[in-house]
Amino acid sequence: MKGRWLTICFLALVSMGCKLVDLTQQQDFISSPSKEYEVLPGGSPVSIIFTRGVDHYSVENIVSIKDYEGKLDIRFQWKDEKTLWIEPLSEPVSGLEYRLEIIGFYRFSNGKTAESKCSLPFYWDKKELTPLRVLSVHPSSGVLGSEETEIGILFSSKVEDSTLLRGFSISPNTKVETTWSEQTLLVSPREKWENLETYTLRFSKDVEDQDGNPLLAGYEHSFFAQYGTDIPSVMSVGSCSRDLSGGFESLEADLTNLAVDQALRIRFSQAMDHISTENALSLSPSLAGDFFWQEDPQRPGIEDLIFLPEDRFVMSQSYRLGLATSARGNTGIQMTSDFILIFTPNLEELALTCMECLSYGGFSLNDFSSDTSYDLPAGPVSPFSLTFRFTFSRPFISDREKQEVQNSLKIYEIFSSGGSPQAGLFSWSSDYSMTVLFNGFNADNEQEYYYMIELPGGEGGIINDEGSFLPSPVRQLFRIGPL
Repeated sequence: MKGRWLTICFLALVSMGCKLVDLTQQQDFISSPSKEYEVLPGGSPVSIIFTRGVDHYSVENIVSIKDYEGKLDIRFQWKDEKTLWIEPLSEPVSGLEYRLEIIGFYRFSNGKTAESKCSLPFYWDKKELTPLRVLSVHPSSGVLGSEETEIGILFSSKVEDSTLLRGFSISPNTKVETTWSEQTLLVSPREKWENLETYTLRFSKDVEDQDGNPLLAGYEHSFFAQYGTDIPSVMSVGSCSRDLSGGFESLEADLTNLAVDQALRIRFSQAMDHISTENALSLSPSLAGDFFWQEDPQRPGIEDLIFLPEDRFVMSQSYRLGLATSARGNTGIQMTSDFILIFTPNLEELALTCMECLSYGGFSLNDFSSDTSYDLPAGPVSPFSLTFRFTFSRPFISDREKQEVQNSLKIYEIFSSGGSPQAGLFSWSSDYSMTVLFNGFNADNEQEYYYMIELPGGEGGIINDEGSFLPSPVRQLFRIGPL
């Protein structure tokens, strides 16, 4: 009877949850799962707790978790010399049958050997997530008050660094340094935050804490860099020389006395961004030219903008110089209002003040008409010559200027067929006065002869090196006869 009772007790012990049996038939661990088809909470590890210390290597060699395809890849984590946690490297599937096997011999810390024949089917339930969250950010105002302001993001738990590498981004793309202070991520620029730029920090759901809990909805937060308050403005627009090698010498503080062959110097209240300022500048009527930047010796670090026109300014032409609000300082702050300046080059118009006939019976004219004729003195024999003198209000100093005036002068016959006179001898008594001998005038007793003298005007007409030109053509109609 006693032997039968011992046999029943032995079978009962073997049929219980995973129990290791040594030569003394004692239970040496408790497992979770502890019984067949137990359902473990999602995310919970399989655990084995021994009654005394064991050799870890020998235990790991006999422990496995299987599914219908075979052994899972698992990770062992010893909490102490008696407690082992086992975690699958891939996410367990809810409702799929798994099996914990502890089959084989292992050793205790004292060297004794035991054998286990444990094989338990079990399930994992859906994992209960405790999502990672962002608790706060600083600066809370969202304003980066300096180019080096540090951004802080406080998480609900410690973040796994490897997940931050693939789940964190910043736009616009900026090189940053990241460090940790407990659960706070600190972000600072390697160089600087650009003033008046909006930066957006994004954390995707790939970011996880050290327990694998993800930032389920992701997170993003924007900051605005603003660490300058001075608004740039135009202080003055003056004239300067066109001499690049001479450093564009300043001539006048404004454009009151602007000559047509000078350049513009624009002074600003602060150092300006070159590209945005050049793009914001306009001149109407349009005038092609080049930009140069030159430091103001009286204001180190601040440059003046030089506009060097390819061609001269045009006499009596009104210009509109504009600078739009897209021009910004080096701080990134833009102008708040457009700058507009209307100016006209200070240059007298060229005028023909007097046209004289120096031949016998000649005359002097100060007003000219192409409709009303003035009688010319007739010579005793046709064809004959007459000498004229033309006096201008502005000088023609160089030989080239004088030659261009001579080439531009025209005389031709109209309303008759006697032929046009030809300019013969030219002479200049001064830079203002040109004398011309015309050959080939006609006169007789039977008909009238009409002649037109013309000096072309406009920008393509007679012009001197100052830039002065006749605003419009000068024409004078003359008549001879009949005698």
